[in-house]
Amino acid sequence: RARKARAEAGAAPHELVNRSVAELHTDLPLEIEAKRQELAELKEKILKNEVRAEKARAKAEQDEDRAEKALKNAEIYERRASEAEGKVEGLEAQIIALERVEAAKGAAEAARDQALEAQKGAESRAEAAESRMKDLETGGVAAINEAASVAAQAAAAVITGGLYQNDQGKWKVGEGSPSAERLKPLWKHLRPALEWVALWWDDVRGKVTALPEPEQQAFFKEVPPDEIEEEPAP
Repeated sequence: RARKARAEAGAAPHELVNRSVAELHTDLPLEIEAKRQELAELKEKILKNEVRAEKARAKAEQDEDRAEKALKNAEIYERRASEAEGKVEGLEAQIIALERVEAAKGAAEAARDQALEAQKGAESRAEAAESRMKDLETGGVAAINEAASVAAQAAAAVITGGLYQNDQGKWKVGEGSPSAERLKPLWKHLRPALEWVALWWDDVRGKVTALPEPEQQAFFKEVPPDEIEEEPAP
């Protein structure tokens, strides 16, 4: 049978619960309202039969000739009222059960919505974290490339004279050298190596300038050397 028909026929609550959430969302309010309407009609029926029974008993006391029939009528009305009261108890129990199902459904939907929101928040945070990681990785690669470029240009500038120490021992930036802004973040690490390059170049400068032009060009393609063969004296 249709669910509504089963509910009207007094189907047990567990028979009404085994449905989809969408069906419950539509069916439950209608079923609860139908049960409440039926309950109101039964209570009205009880009251009406109780009043009739009371009148019938009063009539039996007033008219002895018709007392037997009046008492029978009173018993009929009282029986109807009693039967209706029994149905009232069953209906009230069904309404309570349906209301509990509706409340549980509402709580489940609220929990589902909260879980979905939490999932969306977690996904959003994960995406943001992944984006930050990519930015850091990209920035890290760029920083490494920049450091390598600055180091190579600075070493070459020491040899060509674009980066040099003045008489007071202070380093000066000239033509062909990386800018001071590019050197500054790396200077703490670059300075010892550049000082060694400067000492090394002072030592070999005369020999290099004495070479024929082709050999000088070949030399400059290879300098500064990849490895330090001997630590310079302090």
